[in-house]
Order: sequence, then C-alpha cells, then structure tokens
Amino acid sequence: MNRGGILTLFVFIVFISPVNAWAYTVVYETTFDTDPGWVVDQPEYYHWVATSSTYSVTAYNRPPQPRRFPDRYATIELSDFDPNQAWELSWDILPTEQAYYGAYMFGLYSPDHIFSNRTNSSNALLISSSTVNFYFSTNRFSNNGYRLNIVDGDGDNLGQGGTGAEFFEPDTWYHLTMHYATDTPSISIVMQERDSGDVVYSFSKILPADTLFSPTMQHLGVSLYPSGTNGSIFTGRGIDSYSKYHIDNVTLTQLGNTTEPESEPEPLSDLLLQYEPVLYFHEDEDYFPMNVEAFVEGSGLWDSRGVLPDVELISRGEGNALILDTLATTTDTSDWYLAFSSDEAGEYDVDAAKARYQALRASGKATSTYYAIETRDSYIDSLGETHEFIVLQYWYFYAMNNWREKGGFNNHEGDWESVFVFLDVETEEPLYVAFSAHHNDGSDTVVSESVRRKWNNEDLNYKKTNVETYVSLGSHAVYNQMGVHPTLTSDDQALGNGQFFSSTTWRKRYVLSTSSVGWSNLFEGKFGTDRSFDLLNGESGPQGPYYSNISGIRRFHEPVKWAGIDQILDYEIETPTSLLSFPKPKSPCVLLRL
Repeated sequence: MNRGGILTLFVFIVFISPVNAWAYTVVYETTFDTDPGWVVDQPEYYHWVATSSTYSVTAYNRPPQPRRFPDRYATIELSDFDPNQAWELSWDILPTEQAYYGAYMFGLYSPDHIFSNRTNSSNALLISSSTVNFYFSTNRFSNNGYRLNIVDGDGDNLGQGGTGAEFFEPDTWYHLTMHYATDTPSISIVMQERDSGDVVYSFSKILPADTLFSPTMQHLGVSLYPSGTNGSIFTGRGIDSYSKYHIDNVTLTQLGNTTEPESEPEPLSDLLLQYEPVLYFHEDEDYFPMNVEAFVEGSGLWDSRGVLPDVELISRGEGNALILDTLATTTDTSDWYLAFSSDEAGEYDVDAAKARYQALRASGKATSTYYAIETRDSYIDSLGETHEFIVLQYWYFYAMNNWREKGGFNNHEGDWESVFVFLDVETEEPLYVAFSAHHNDGSDTVVSESVRRKWNNEDLNYKKTNVETYVSLGSHAVYNQMGVHPTLTSDDQALGNGQFFSSTTWRKRYVLSTSSVGWSNLFEGKFGTDRSFDLLNGESGPQGPYYSNISGIRRFHEPVKWAGIDQILDYEIETPTSLLSFPKPKSPCVLLRL
C-alpha cells in the first residue's frame, strides 16, 4: 500500500471509531462579561472591570504594622460542589505589576480556617482547613517561586513548591488548569501561554490515599490570611508587598467517570483480579502506569524503513488523525514508531515529555491503568515430568523511561514492564512470580533471582493474595523487595516510599487481546521514537507486549522460559522401601553428607 493510501485509511478510521468522553457538570463559569458579584472586603482593590471584561486584583500580602494579617478576599460561594470528587479548575491570569515578593494567587477555600499563630510571619506554611490554591511570584533580589498550596480537612499541609521557576512574563496572558484526580489521588497544575498554547510550567502532587478535604471547601477566588473567613496560607516577606493582576475565563467542573465505549471491554478473569500485584513507587517518580490510548493520541507516527531521513506518516499534535485503532492494521508496521515528545525524526525531549504527560494527567486523559491476560504454558523436565501452568500476565505502560535523569543509564520514550504469576494448572495454586528488570531473564547468565521467586519465598510480601512489588525510580524495573538494586550499569532505586497502586486504586484494567483485529498483536512497531543509530538499543522505544524480546526471549509467548522455570528441577523422593547395609569399617573413617 502506498503512503497516500495509508493516510486515507487513517482518516477513515477516525470517523468510525468509538470515542470515550468525560461525564461532567459545570459548577461555576464566568467570562466576566458582566459583574460576577463576588464577595469582597475591599472593593477598591478587588473589582470587576467592565471595559476589559476581566476581574482586577491588587493583593497587598503584608500590611503595615500593627495589623499583622489582613482579611482580604474576593470569592464566590459555590453550590452543588463536592471537593472530594474529581474536579477541574481553569482560569486565565494576566500579571501586570508587583513589588518585592508579590504573588499571583487563585484557588478553592473553606470558610472555617484555623490558624497557627507563629512569631515568624515570613513563614508561608500556616495551617488552615481546607484550601487548594496556586500562586507564582518573582522578585528583584531572589529566585522566582511557586507553590501548590494543599491543606486537607484535618489541617495537614500537603503542598509543595520551589524556586528558580522562571516561567512567566508581565503583561502576558496565561491559562492555568488544576485537576484533582481521585484514583491516585493527586492534584496537578499546568500553566500555558494562552495565545500560543505552549506549556511553560507543570507540576503534579501525589496525595496520601486517605486524603479528604472539608466539605465546606466551596469558595472560589482570591484570599489572603483570613481571621475566621475565606483565606489562604500565603504571606509576603516584604513590607507592603503587593501584586496586581487580572483574572478571566474561570471554569470549575465536577468530573465523573468516563462514559463507556460503544462496545464493552472484555472483562478480566477472576484469577487476574485475585492476584493483581500491588506496585510501590519511589517518592521522586515522574511517570506512572497509564492507558496507551492517551500516549498514542496526539503522538506522531513515523516510518524508518531503510530510508534517510525517516518518513513522517502522521504529524504530531493534539487532534491529529492518530488513534489507537490506527495501529490495528494489517499493513507492515515493523518499522513504524510513535513519537511522543518531539517533532524531529529519531529525537525525544525529556522536558517536553514530562510536560505533556502531566498535562494528560491533569486533563484526566491519562489515568492509572494496567493490561493483563491469562495464558497457558508448560515444560518437560529432565526426568520426563510435564509441568503445566496458568500464567497471569500483568503489563504496565509508562510514557517515558527517564532513568538517566534520575542517575541511571539511559532514557527512552515509552516503557513496558511486567509481573507474571504462575499457577498450577490443576489446583490453581500460585507457584512462582517473575518480575521484569532491564534485560534480565531466568537464565543462569543473567542473575535469575532478579526475575523469579517461588511463591512461598520468604523474600516476598503479600496483601492477601496480591504480591507486593517495588518499582525502580525512572527505569520502572520491578523488584520483589524495596531497596537499592545494583545493575550492570548503575543502581536501581526501588525504595517504595511514594505512590502505590492496589486493587482499590486502579482506574482502568484491560485484557490484552490475542485476536487478529487488535492493536496489541497487529502493531509491531515501537511505542516511542526509534533511535536506530543507538547501537545498544537503549534509547529507542520498546515494542508492545506481543512482540517484546528485550532479553532475546519472547516473554509474552514463552513466559516459562523467560522466567527460567524450565531450569528448575524439583523432584520429591518417595519414602524408601528397602535398606542397604554396609559392613562395619575396620579402621576409623570420616562420614561425608552429600
């Protein structure tokens, strides 16, 4: 098929493919074409501007003494909003002027704030209940700063910030999107130039699994240090510090579950659900298991078939003609690859990849997902005994392997990792578990114990029937125990001190289909840019589970061989039926136990 035919087919597929959509309710929305009627304490500083259809804010962050904390706010009280269900808040902001340590703020607040009265008024971490707001600032004498303020219903401060964030220019409109996801749970913020759409800042904060906000966190707007009224947890350090800015296009949306596709996905078997592993991540991890369609849609599609330069089949960009079903084609795809972060052939951009991934999470398009399938495999040992297994394969896809950025060996777009559980085919009792880690397999030449464990091994831990696994920072190699694990090139940091995923937190579970019409077995290309000049093949995206042969063994098709179970000889000697007697030695001897 010629390339023109391929592109025509892609466009056709777009129109016939089912599309998932968010179920959502707009809780509050204003474009400031009319006065929004926000409640303010100082109208001269917080007011609607009719000529520009915006809301003007002059925020004095620290007033002159003796009054230490101002009660200054411009807010709107919401109705029918649940802060503990998934939501998304977006707004535009135009910084115009600021003094030393001025800040630009916006977010959600609760009216029942409780203060921690501290003598050091420059400390920005005062306690309140509850608030989720974001501010960014610059000053003339220090680094730029930002903070995602998050305080839960118990008054615990869960926020995070930093310095050195040179990400905005005065008199430039920016669009910000804050997303609260309940599956992880997490709060993400993405900041873009409004006109160009370029992402200039993004950040995601993983929250404790039991995080709950106060049900009264139903006030939206700007607020500084309350005294029993709407407020935030920020103060400026300079006397009469201030910032001036405009706000526009505010939308708060309550998100629900995605609508079901036109055809129901194939359900996972009871065994797959019963033994799904628990994954623990490093606290500094940037990428988590995600749904493949979020990675594919908006990526570029390239063909590297023996020509220089590579041929671009579909240009990268949101809303392009590339969807997951595009990859389910009988066309030869062995030289195709997906480009997630760069428009240049054979290139990737670590910063752009992270920004795009965080934007996908903030929008709800990327969510916690794993892929699984129940297969059968067997082997005949050297004594002629046949061993048969039910193999529960769990596969996890990541948008990026940024191991080098975390002190490791390599980076590459796309990353497929897995955990396999082997059950006895007759009793369905678990016998072994195997973990993917770089090029390791069960052979004696590649540290087999980094891959395989007997189910009753004392090194394994479980939550009921779910084996606990520890994912390495950046590389996503999987281990049976937390700690630092040496590799041939550098150490894997699998500390398990960050986010975890268990049976109650996975948002999506998909069966890997073996039919002749699915992407999982028809797309032979790479999930990530192909860097063909990389001789060690450590910088190119991987093939999908069906074609993966990183260690030289097709893990999906030969799970017993990959895990090295066929090298194990377990033979039970029956109770002896006869005794052999030996004559007593005439001279002393040493008995050896063999």
